[in-house]
Amino acid sequence: MTQLDYHFLDAWHFNLAAQIATEKDLVITTYPTSGSNEDHYVNRARSVETLVKGSFGHIAGQEVQVALGSAFRAEGFGWTASYAPSVSTRRNISSVFGEVLLPLLSELTLDLSGRYDGYSDFGRSWDPKAVLLWRCNDSLSWHTNYSRSFKSPTLYELYSTEFAEAVAATSSVASMETVNTLVIDGGNRRLTPERSRSIALGLTYEPEAVPGLKIDVSGNNLIYRHRIDQLSQDGFVAPDVIQDAPVLGQLVTLNPTQSRVQQALNTPGLIQYTRSTSTVSGDCRHRLPERGLDRSAGPGCDDALRSSSRWRPRDC
Repeated sequence: MTQLDYHFLDAWHFNLAAQIATEKDLVITTYPTSGSNEDHYVNRARSVETLVKGSFGHIAGQEVQVALGSAFRAEGFGWTASYAPSVSTRRNISSVFGEVLLPLLSELTLDLSGRYDGYSDFGRSWDPKAVLLWRCNDSLSWHTNYSRSFKSPTLYELYSTEFAEAVAATSSVASMETVNTLVIDGGNRRLTPERSRSIALGLTYEPEAVPGLKIDVSGNNLIYRHRIDQLSQDGFVAPDVIQDAPVLGQLVTLNPTQSRVQQALNTPGLIQYTRSTSTVSGDCRHRLPERGLDRSAGPGCDDALRSSSRWRPRDC
């Protein structure tokens, strides 16, 4: 990576960064009776990013901070193997982004930001974010935020090897009987971009009477649409798929017909679904001034007080 930093007008800063990266991977799969296969993957990326940030006047006695930037990224992906036609693809991504920190009042601050992305293969997206911080007094502050996000499938998720595998899955812990199970995995060229919307509200309390004590409580509602997932990355393993069928829902078909098996063979492994998650979390931390030690409430600093989620698979 190459970077250039330049300071001007006392309060402004310019940064230019450029990077060229190449990653090569070799995957060897060995079969007991039919030898082995080699898969060669190559990922390439070239990027240039600019950023200008600084102070733009004052409101309520505080600085108005501004940041503006742009980026260009060229991605390439290649896959070669002896048993299938080679794959070579590329795409370009152009981005513009900005952020402004507005002190509306001495106790009220508004942080506005947004990002525009233009993909050569998935179109355009504009994603804003707004954060409002209210300092009631020296001990108590409230914060709330709203944001949207967009994430396109990676070239690997789109064009990596699609494959099917027969495994012996355990039907139940009690019987330990095994059932022949067809597992579909690999890339999926029908994937669409992920989108999400998040709304959060929280407070921070630092009582003056107890120096070093900080209590954070926050609630968040997050909705994913067309989220890209791979069950093996979520802790699900093929031998336990029948036992996990009540959790996986439509992602597992018990006693399939011949036509359903054929349909599954025509469907790649990466999946998409819609998910809504609501959480409330709390954190209590006490720093001892004389020794700099932390004492946190509960078994961990972040204890989920209440959590509920709903998700629904989406046909790809």
